Order: sequence, then C-alpha cells, then structure tokens
Amino acid sequence: MIGKVLQNNYFGETARYVLDKEKARVLKKSVLEEKSEAIVQEFSLSRDLNPQIERPVYHLVESYSYKDAATQTLDDEFLADRAIEHFAGLVVSSRQPELLRKEDKTEYKQKVDEFIENELYEYQWFCAAHEDRKHKHTHFVASRINLIDGRCIPTWQDQERSHRICREFEKDYGLEQLQSYYEIERRSPTRKQIDAWNRTGIPPVMVKIQDAIDQEAIPGRSIEDVQTALKENHNIDSVVVEPEGKQSYRKGKAGIVFQQTDTKGERVRMSGSQLGRGYTLPAISNRLEQDIDIKAPEKTTEIETLVQPDPLQTVLNQQSEYAHRLAPQLKEIFDREKTNQSKLEVATYENYQIRSSGDELELYRGNRRILGYSGNEPQGYGLTEQDCTAVAQFNQISQQQALERLRQAEIEVIQIEKGEETKKNREYAVEQSLQERQVKHEKEYDLDIEL
Repeated sequence: MIGKVLQNNYFGETARYVLDKEKARVLKKSVLEEKSEAIVQEFSLSRDLNPQIERPVYHLVESYSYKDAATQTLDDEFLADRAIEHFAGLVVSSRQPELLRKEDKTEYKQKVDEFIENELYEYQWFCAAHEDRKHKHTHFVASRINLIDGRCIPTWQDQERSHRICREFEKDYGLEQLQSYYEIERRSPTRKQIDAWNRTGIPPVMVKIQDAIDQEAIPGRSIEDVQTALKENHNIDSVVVEPEGKQSYRKGKAGIVFQQTDTKGERVRMSGSQLGRGYTLPAISNRLEQDIDIKAPEKTTEIETLVQPDPLQTVLNQQSEYAHRLAPQLKEIFDREKTNQSKLEVATYENYQIRSSGDELELYRGNRRILGYSGNEPQGYGLTEQDCTAVAQFNQISQQQALERLRQAEIEVIQIEKGEETKKNREYAVEQSLQERQVKHEKEYDLDIEL
C-alpha cells in the first residue's frame, strides 16, 4: 500500500479533481452535499473558523498494488475504512508521535479507534474511489480545521507518519510489504526511469551519482577528497550547504548537493537525501569514518521537534490573545446599551451579535459563535483581526450613540424646566391681574356707595 499526503489551499480545485472525474464515486462522507461545488461551500464554513491557516486542505491518496492478490477482492467498505483510519492515524500521531514508533502499537490503535468514535464527526471530509487506473486507489479530502473549536491539525513530519501507518495496514491486512523511504539507504529509480534505462542502456543520473559515491567514499578520505574525486573521475559537481540559522537548509543541519549533466545536456541537481539515506552528508561522513565537525542526530525528529514551534499551540495562543482583547470591550458595549434597554438580550452591529448568556457574553459572526467562555476564561473559536477591528468600531459607535442619547436627555430636561418656568410666570401674571381687578372693583364699589 502506498499512501500520499498532500496539503493545499484550494478546496475547489481538489474537490473538482476528485469528484468530477469520470467513474469517480463517493464511498463515505461527513459533508451533507454530493456535488463538488456544494461541498466547496460547506468547506468554507470550517475555513471561516480559522482563515489565517495556510493549506487547510488535507488530500490523502491510498493506492493498492494491482499485482498483489490480496487487493483484488477489496470492497468499497474496506477502502473507505482504511482511508478514514489513515486520516485518524495522522491526527492521533500529530498529538503523540511516539506512539507510531513503539514496537507495540496497541495504544496507538486504541487512540485511533477512540478518535473515529468520538472526534471524527468534528471534521468535514469525504472519501471517493477512482477507477481510471489498473490498481485500486482512493482519495480522502478533509478540512484540517476542527468545526467545534477552530483548531488545525499539525502536519509536522506527516509524510513519515503516513508511511508508518501504511506499513501497519500491510501487516494487519496481509498486504504486500513495502519499505518506507526512511528505511531505504539507496533510493530506487522510478518505473519510467527503469523503462528508459532498459530501452537505451543508459542509467539515470540518480543511479550514476549513487554508483560514483559508492566508488569514491573510501574510508580514510575527507569529504573534500570525495568531492574532488567525483569531479575529476565522474564529472559530478558537489557542494556542502552549511547552515545559516534556524530557518536555513534542513533547519540548521549541513547537507550536500550533487549535479551532473544528463543525456539531453541538462544539469540535474539532487540533494543527498533525494539519493537515499545512505547518501546524505552525515551518512557519507560515517562511511569515511572521519569526524569533520558535523554531528547529525540519529533521530532528526527529536531535534526538529525542538526547533519547530507547535502550529496548534500557536493558533491557540493567538485565539486566547484575541479573546482577552475583545472580552472587556463586549462588556462595555453591552452594559452601555442595556442602560437604554433594561431587558436587552442581544446587541447587534452589522453581521455581529453580542448575546447575553447568564453572567457571560458571547460574540457571534452571523450564526457562528466566535467567542465564548470556558470556566471564567474567554475562548476564541476562529477569531480574526477583522473581528477585533469590527468590535472596536462597534464600541466606538456605541459610545457616540450613548453620548447622543445623553445630550438629547439634557435638552429635554432643559426644555421641561423652561416650560415649567413659563407656566409659573403665566400663573403669576394671571394671579396679579386678578388681584388688580379685585382692587379696582372694590374702589369702584366704595365710590358708588358715597355717591
């Protein structure tokens, strides 16, 4: 069984390639739709949860040898289940890589079964079979972004982990046993290269370079002696690539690159690792049995684990930072709006809603919750910088509206006070007029009596 692990940024192209091909058929799926365009729209839901993730598309290809008798009777159920198990194995081993490297795989398989039972539904995926080749093969396409919490599946060393998973399938289901690339000292030419070799009698450049290194890497020589011999005797150029910091070639480890002209007159460039494990700079140095101040670790995975940050933890830290930045602003907005509406439950701004949930506030983008609480801590579920900007604008508009309401209330109070003062003045004037009339009337009455 051969498993390929691909990642890309294009849900549309991947779904159309897998589903729109002639004789393609869906075996199993978690997405609701059947057509490629509709499925792409579904996948956009998970992408919105964590839009800053690069290459959110996981595309796993499982191929079975047509020469292996054991694969001739494999049904769709088996093919789909192995694809799902392949995906589950990658997720589990991304969390605990050591499980796949143990001789006893009992714990690893238990974790895989638990993932399929309890967590598989949290991801969007579909599995399809193609019948355009002689051998049976399936395509499993999934979003790396979890629908529940927006976290992304790490892909660190997933090629090696995929090879180990396939080797386990071969053992468990009686399939033809293959060697993984990390077990092969000398990489073999492709079928196309072998056919050309048989037809022309000229070996591929890769084989020529491998043979030349085998001939010249003699114990007691230095690496410089080997490079000189390769140039003079085989017309092969080589260069040792020294590290220049953590982001350099092979993450801080020195390497070697070889070049030779092929039959078409084109220069072919291949690194030591492309030739096989036995042709890397540390491997050649071991052949020479001479210390040239290059100490490559036996297990590169442990070193790379130290220098490469955990992508999952990076996303979680960013979501936490966004959530803690937004939480106090949400409270300000909601408290401010509630002074005007005592029974307020939802504060709305454009496509955003602040909803009251007991003593806590939740932020929604459309119908999707993007901020909530776990215990007393705010949690982000796919928050972005755009969300932070939108909430800041919401807060500013809310402040302006509150000030405007306050000014309007002050104006109304002044108008009421002026109205009351005017009313008092009118009442006083009427009373004075009545009193004056009363006095005048009494004087006229007294005068009439005298007359």
